[in-house]
Order: sequence, then C-alpha cells, then structure tokens
Amino acid sequence: MADFPDVPVAPGVPAIPRDPTAAVSTILLLTTDAAGLANGGPQQWGLFQDGAAVVACDNVLAFGFSQNYDISDYQVEDGAFESYNKVQEPFDVRLRFSTGGSTSDKQAFIASIDAIIGSTELFDGVTPEKIYSNINPVRQIYDRTAVSGAGLLKIDVHCREVRPVGQVQFTNSQGAPTSAQSDGTGGSDSATTATGAPLINAPQSPSAAPQVNDGNVQPVTPTTAQGNIARIYITGGSH
Repeated sequence: MADFPDVPVAPGVPAIPRDPTAAVSTILLLTTDAAGLANGGPQQWGLFQDGAAVVACDNVLAFGFSQNYDISDYQVEDGAFESYNKVQEPFDVRLRFSTGGSTSDKQAFIASIDAIIGSTELFDGVTPEKIYSNINPVRQIYDRTAVSGAGLLKIDVHCREVRPVGQVQFTNSQGAPTSAQSDGTGGSDSATTATGAPLINAPQSPSAAPQVNDGNVQPVTPTTAQGNIARIYITGGSH
C-alpha cells in the first residue's frame, strides 16, 4: 500500500479518501498532455502552409490565442456616453517552438523562422480542435542564458490575423452609359453627347446639370444699336 500522511481523526479535520491510483492517474494525464503538445506527435500543432510545417522544430511547447472586440462610443449631454457599434479586431496567435540537438539543428531552426518572419504570405495556426487561418508572423522572441536556452532553444512566434480584401464587382453602375437609354417618354436619347459627356434626363436642379449640347442655335441678326455697341468694344472707340 502506498504511504500516505497521517491525518488524524479529529473535530474539524475533513475525511480524506485514499485512492492508491490517484497519484498515478495524475502523472499519466500530465505525461499524455505533454506528449500530445508536440509537432511530431499524433496530434498536429504548429504553423503550417498548404499542409506542411514551416518551422523546423522538435516540439511545440505552447499555443496561445487572443481576440478583442472594440465598442465605439460617443459623448452626449451631461457627460454621458452612448455606444453605437462593435468591431471585431484581428486576432493574435502565439506559438512557442523548441529544438535541442546539434548546433546545425538549432541553426536550421532559427533560419526557418527568419525565412517567414518578414514575409507577407499567409499561414495556418493548427491545433487538434481548430485551425486559425490567414495569419502572418509579426514577431519572434527568444532568450538564452546560462540556466535556460543554452541547450534547449525556445523561440516564441507571434502572429496576427490578416483579412484579405476581395475584388469589388459592380452591376448596374451609375456611370456613363454605353448604349441608348430611355428618356422616360417611350423614346431614347443618345448615351453620350458629341464631347463624350453623359446625358442627364430631368435633373432635379437644372442649374447643377453639366453643360451639354442642347441642339442647334438659330442665328439672329442684331439690331443697329446692338451692332454699334459691339463695334465699340471690338475697336475700343466710340460712336
């Protein structure tokens, strides 16, 4: 039987059940969890691209995830505030990789992280339960001292979510038409004027409509008085 501390049976002392397998089960669970959090184990952890690991490491020691939402506020009277929107910010993923072995193994480990830390490519943060897609490494951190990091090199890689912008497609746009359009009376007008300016049918404010060709202007013979005034301006003389 396993040795247990002597717990006296006395008032105020709780009864403690003694399970000989409790300590052994705890150790097995800790060992299984530590073995599962490994890049080469049966459960995949790490930073991947197109299904392949991009960091040449022995193990993944830790994985972290954080996500924030920002609530926008605006000030109203009497110093009060009201909220009107909630915006999802890009999430962060943190991974801690480790590698031991020879100097060449550690050099390859560092080189693999250096190759991706400055890139603009997108990667996947992989855990057994969920894959965090479209992330890009933005920071690496590692410390080496006489008591830590001299033999086993550990590097933290911080990644940030990148949200790709899709191509915007427009249908039935309000730009200059390329074919005849209806004038609302059953007929049709030319799509553009001779100068290429788009036609505006029944504008709400005629004074705001762009100058377009409104048709031919009928010439009118000026009167004698109008002709005399025109000659004064042209010649700079007088009557």
